Amino acid sequence: MPSTKPKRTSNKNKIDNEVKRLTRKPLYPNMSEEKVPQWLL
Repeated sequence: MPSTKPKRTSNKNKIDNEVKRLTRKPLYPNMSEEKVPQWLL
């Protein structure tokens, strides 16, 4: 039988990487880099 493991983790990793990439840039100068990921999530 094919593996039934969900691919949700891979999608989450892509989102996390995207968030990290965006937070490297000063897109939100009024917010600290520590608060930006929490705000996006």
